[in-house]
Amino acid sequence: MSSSHDGTPTPTTIRVRDMVPTPMWGNEVLALKTRHSCESTDGSFIVGTEDLSSFEGDDSDEKLLALLGDLALGAEETEDPTARALLDQCGALWEEVHVEAEARWELQCRLRRELQHLQDRSHWQHAESGAFLQRLSVAREALAEKIQEASSENQTLRQRLLRHRAEEEQLQCGLAQNLRHLSARAAELRAAVWEVGVDQAELVEKLRRQTEQQALLQTELQQERVKTWRQSTDVVMAFAGGKESGKELEREEADRVLLESQLAEVASRAAAVGIPPLCDEEPEVAEAVLAAADVVPYATLLGHLDGVEELRAAMEALEGSCAQATAQQKEEEEKLETEQLELSRLTTEMADAEATVNGQDLDQATSLVSVLCGELQSEQAVLREERSAAGRRRDLFRAQVEEKRRELARLREMNDRLVEDLNSKGCFKHRKP
Repeated sequence: MSSSHDGTPTPTTIRVRDMVPTPMWGNEVLALKTRHSCESTDGSFIVGTEDLSSFEGDDSDEKLLALLGDLALGAEETEDPTARALLDQCGALWEEVHVEAEARWELQCRLRRELQHLQDRSHWQHAESGAFLQRLSVAREALAEKIQEASSENQTLRQRLLRHRAEEEQLQCGLAQNLRHLSARAAELRAAVWEVGVDQAELVEKLRRQTEQQALLQTELQQERVKTWRQSTDVVMAFAGGKESGKELEREEADRVLLESQLAEVASRAAAVGIPPLCDEEPEVAEAVLAAADVVPYATLLGHLDGVEELRAAMEALEGSCAQATAQQKEEEEKLETEQLELSRLTTEMADAEATVNGQDLDQATSLVSVLCGELQSEQAVLREERSAAGRRRDLFRAQVEEKRRELARLREMNDRLVEDLNSKGCFKHRKP
């Protein structure tokens, strides 16, 4: 026929030259068929189990095209206008089918690229999520190690504080014992001081009585002097009367000289002791007073002098014992003051050492806790940022998946409409559903 030589496409030439290729993807189709789901970062499914038979072409269309080609070959020489019109209509329908097939092929390629892109992006996001989870696990392990180290250091600090408290309690117990010992010693010293004070008061009373007795002795001595003066006067008068009286006067003079020497010795001893004389009048007045006094025997005077010597010895002994007690009291007071100073120094040193140790431990613990809190807050901030970023990426990916699913449904509807249009033409057999 002329139409077969003028360049007009017939179903046979269309079938020979522009046969629609079957869109078989081989391993990719098998991979899509065998892959039932693609997991996202949070474990949700991106693409479910889909029917991908529409992406492989349709064998019934190929059979129809082959049938059309056979019909065209069998009706090449016919000049039946009805057959020719049907063949022309088949050629026009074939061109339309070819255009629709190319559009379908482009849509299938685009859909395949989009699915591959979604799959690659899903794998990338899954890998990124795995990396984030790994970083999170590493951060948690590091945080757990730091918390464990901090707890161990805190336990060590607590043990050190307990030891310091035990040592402090021991020092306080020792200090309390020392204070009790010092208090007992101070009570003993106060009792000794009181006893020494009582003894000293008794000695002062005895000294007063001895002083009064010595004053009486001095009075008796003055009286004896007056008597001696009278006797000397009588001796002088007797010496003026005769020789025997002169001898008696010599004896009296010797006795007088002896008495004067003894009185001088007594006066010197009294002055050495610090006893003032009871009579400071003029010699004439003293002699008159002595002349008016009673006569005291010499033995009595010697007895009084011996008593004064014994009293002086007793007073010296009492003064020595009093001085010794005073020196011992001063020594005990100095010792008590030294112990109190040592106790105050030990208390101050203990307080300073305790304050230093506790201050260092508290500063170190506070700095460690602040560092741990800062690191914990930074790790929590990083974790929150990673969670928020993962949530945003998950939402974005889900939105993209929903959009691709809607586009896939739209493409399926378009393919179904194309198939229905092809089936509605009179020259094609209806495909069984």
